[in-house]
Amino acid sequence: MQFRRDTIIRDYRIVDIIGEGGMGQVYVAIDNLERKVAIKVLNPSFTHEGDFIQRFKQEAMLQSSLDHEGIVKIHTFFEQNGLYFLVMEYVEGQTIRQLIQTVGPIPEARVISLSVQILKALEFAHSRGIVHRDIKPSNIIVTPKNTIKIVDFGVAKMLGMENLVNTQVGSKMGTYLYMSPEQVKSEEHIGAQTDIYSFGIVIFEMLTGRVPYNVITNSEYALMQEIVNSSLPDPRKYYPHISNSLVNILSKMTVKDARNRYITCSQVLIDIHRFTDLIHSGQSSVPSHFEQTGVVDVSRMKATPPPTSGSKNILYVSLGVVAVLFVILAIGGYMMFQSKQDEKLRQREQTQFQIDSLKKASELRLVRADSLYVLATNLRRDKNSMAKWYRSIALLTEAITLNPNDIRYYFERARGYWFTSEFSKAIPDLDKALEFTADFVKVQNAPASIYYMRGICRADNKDAKSYSDAQSLEYALADLKTAFSQRKEYADAYSSALVAKAKQLYSSSDAKQAIVFATEAYSIVKSNKIKLEVLQIRMQSYESLGMTDEAFNDRVEGEEVMNLLNPGVRP
Repeated sequence: MQFRRDTIIRDYRIVDIIGEGGMGQVYVAIDNLERKVAIKVLNPSFTHEGDFIQRFKQEAMLQSSLDHEGIVKIHTFFEQNGLYFLVMEYVEGQTIRQLIQTVGPIPEARVISLSVQILKALEFAHSRGIVHRDIKPSNIIVTPKNTIKIVDFGVAKMLGMENLVNTQVGSKMGTYLYMSPEQVKSEEHIGAQTDIYSFGIVIFEMLTGRVPYNVITNSEYALMQEIVNSSLPDPRKYYPHISNSLVNILSKMTVKDARNRYITCSQVLIDIHRFTDLIHSGQSSVPSHFEQTGVVDVSRMKATPPPTSGSKNILYVSLGVVAVLFVILAIGGYMMFQSKQDEKLRQREQTQFQIDSLKKASELRLVRADSLYVLATNLRRDKNSMAKWYRSIALLTEAITLNPNDIRYYFERARGYWFTSEFSKAIPDLDKALEFTADFVKVQNAPASIYYMRGICRADNKDAKSYSDAQSLEYALADLKTAFSQRKEYADAYSSALVAKAKQLYSSSDAKQAIVFATEAYSIVKSNKIKLEVLQIRMQSYESLGMTDEAFNDRVEGEEVMNLLNPGVRP
């Protein structure tokens, strides 16, 4: 059952449906104070099952006790006409799942910002004995101000509270891809470390744009075995611009044995803050022993006064003085040697520190470049704002300056030039993009899309019909032919270039070759409008060669195509 717009439910007027899952539907509604709220409606097929109804009420009780800026607030819940409703705070924004689908891998700096907020919200819930148990990208909303809200504690378990329904062992309430090994194995004790593991998988997906498991398999058992037994791959395998420190934190969050995992979210936050403080300060820790020279103050060392009587005493005193001098010389020599060794060690440490600083600076440049890329792609959502497209080109130019080795930046800047009709500027970027053959997987439908766009830009217009010179046309034909060979949807663009070539040949009195190119266009063209142009140039070429039958056939077919385009109008 789906509620229509303007349906009244108690004190709420339905505006629209915003989500639907296994447990029910979620609507945006207006209350009697003209505030937007979100209303979750339990799936009617579950209302006859007391366990589901109790779980629905449990979600309301659990979340209503969580008053935190990072957790969606519960206003009330009620039953009406056999249906159960949960009224919640309405949050503007998109889920992390939607964010990843929109931008792909999220830059590390933004991942850290979001993660700190999410970990603080989870730590708040855990401190009150509540474990979410179903942390996944679709349960975390990112607002336009880049703040977060966690939703759906519907499968949570109140630790130590026997008056609430305990989640039955073996019921597998979480989403498999984000479940911890202990959840998969249906262990009786599920604690805060389960949320830490699940959120580790979310971080992995934010950084790489994909989950760490084999999602192609249809075997539920194979996926469960992978979650329980297989180590997570290094996320840099899928996206290289991730710092070592964050990879180490992620590894500890997703250890298979919960006993070796972080115990609390606070521990994760401490390590993240240490990592970010190191980046912001630009310093590395220097062992304190480098501040200690270990030099002995030999001026304080005094010889024992010689005895005043007897030759033996004089001999002993002399030998003692010699021994003391020898010791002093030995200590001095050792200290000089040790000082040189310490100096060499300091130099090595200083060199390593400089290398580490350069490496961190490089990592920060990559993070900054990715952030600019994300900003540029977000600006393009408003396709009617030419100013935003120009701004996106400027951002991508800065990103290329910071990281000139990422195909996405060149490709997207070329798209910007294409959109703003600056075709000549787009071609060098597309040339550069084609150099990164190993990185084609980063751009959807590349390299076909790159060849297609470059071929179109050769025409200095968006319909590939006219060219400024013969050389541009030849280059365009080569690019569009390659694009068409890889993706058949580019047939019309290639056909337009073939028609342009046929017209050029016809104008040069080479009707035979004009027919060759027009016939190739005829064999692949999909658009009736372009097909009409193909028939017209080929008919003219046939007529110039005295091939009247062929010309007549093309004329008849041209009339049929014209009638399809403009019924009742003859050419």
